[in-house]
Amino acid sequence: HWKLNGMSAENAIARFRTYRARAPGILQGDSLLGGALLRAGRFAEAYPLLRDAAAAGYVDEGNLVELALAAGRTGRRREAAAALTRAAAAYPLWRDGIEQARRTMSVP
Repeated sequence: HWKLNGMSAENAIARFRTYRARAPGILQGDSLLGGALLRAGRFAEAYPLLRDAAAAGYVDEGNLVELALAAGRTGRRREAAAALTRAAAAYPLWRDGIEQARRTMSVP
């Protein structure tokens, strides 16, 4: 059961939806909501939020890996591979974890 600071994924989703409504256009809100949706297993909903945040240049420690997971779970293997490649370039110290994610998702 995924939790964020004691919140369930569903509570986090509600909170991040409110955050986005109060501060539209802030890419961190899209990334946070996308991550919460991903953890709730709502991959199709998570994907466009994570994709758009990454495309607009929002990159933090996890959103490229989350984008790869959402892309992979929605059948977008090339996009998953591209996100992992971008993550490896942005975070070279994460190379082992990123390669493990690549193998787990069976993406090139």
